[in-house]
Amino acid sequence: MRTGKIVVVALVVTTFTVASGAWLFQRSLMKRHARPQPPTVAPPVMPDEYQRRPAPGGVPAEAYAAAPIAAPAPGSVTSEWARKNEAAIAALESEDFARAIELLEECHAANPGIAVFAGNLAEALARAAVAEHGRDSGCTLCIDRLERAIVLAPARLELARLLEGWRLERAVEGEFWNESSQHFQLSYDGRRNDLLWGSTRLLNELEAAYGDLGLLFGFYPVESGRAKFRVVLYERAGFSLLTGLGDWAGGAFDGTAIRIPVGDLSAEESRLKRVFRHELCHAFVREYGGDSVPGWLNEGVSQWLEREHDAERNEDARQAASQLVGQAAIPLESLTGSLASWKDERAITHAYRQSLAFTGYLWNQHGSRAVLAMVAGCKQGKTPAESFLAEVRLPLADAFEAFQAQ
Repeated sequence: MRTGKIVVVALVVTTFTVASGAWLFQRSLMKRHARPQPPTVAPPVMPDEYQRRPAPGGVPAEAYAAAPIAAPAPGSVTSEWARKNEAAIAALESEDFARAIELLEECHAANPGIAVFAGNLAEALARAAVAEHGRDSGCTLCIDRLERAIVLAPARLELARLLEGWRLERAVEGEFWNESSQHFQLSYDGRRNDLLWGSTRLLNELEAAYGDLGLLFGFYPVESGRAKFRVVLYERAGFSLLTGLGDWAGGAFDGTAIRIPVGDLSAEESRLKRVFRHELCHAFVREYGGDSVPGWLNEGVSQWLEREHDAERNEDARQAASQLVGQAAIPLESLTGSLASWKDERAITHAYRQSLAFTGYLWNQHGSRAVLAMVAGCKQGKTPAESFLAEVRLPLADAFEAFQAQ
């Protein structure tokens, strides 16, 4: 179903952080730096040479970390308000946000000088806003609740950054048209005829990618209770403004939505098939492995699986490996965060190549089960090295050494 009209975009100076990853635009960076390398081996790359960008002004909802709910100090309030606060905590833990907010509003109104009640109410409002925004990024109530939370807890700067990000998203997207399929909500500028008439094909490509990745992972996020995946198509300027990513990026998944720049659909549709698979794979990795999957594994799996067929995957991995010849390997411990947040394009290219080549090596040498076990283990609090050792009975460091030797 299509809804909405388009409004003039207002510019707000802030950006989203990209929590999960981004697709290299048409592999342009890889090709740009694919000239033969000198035979000398570069010196080892130390972690501090790969500086992260400062955190942008806005953050996706998944960057919000829930704060603990506290109890008032003994004797500071009557037992009635202590009991209501306790009931609010129970409601919040069961995600009954309306009930928690109702009880904490009563506590705060009756005890305006008790900081614990103000802080708890701010947290309840923030959690409700984040949950609602995940279901409907255009909801006005989300912003209203977050604004109130900021008034109650002005020291929580992450809430202010989150609000800036949501306002920017609304300004850039305006009243984008929305279409839904079984597993996706597609949003785009309805004034663009190429997207208007091509949207059904794009949704079909997304559904095909979802089915294929579901089989590979043995896991279907929407059927497991997740909301439909939101996919938003932008002009390049709007994409860059929201994500903070440069021209090298052909797409991004930030935990909230898959965001993709599209200049001319007729010229880019073949590229989009791979971008869809890549960014959707990031989304699968996040649902399957949680927030702590290291960057090399996240990007390696997503690059490997963006191709449909083994022959194509192996050729991409072979090319990536050949372009690493003569360069020192980046230690895996230096590739734990989001690779998309790095500021050096050559470093990004090197990191992406190594992640793809090493993941392809592990997939071929030790099987898909070993690779996906590392992803799944992250959700259980295990490191990839621990999961790999348990699955293969081989230290991951030894496999990395073998990969480098090869």
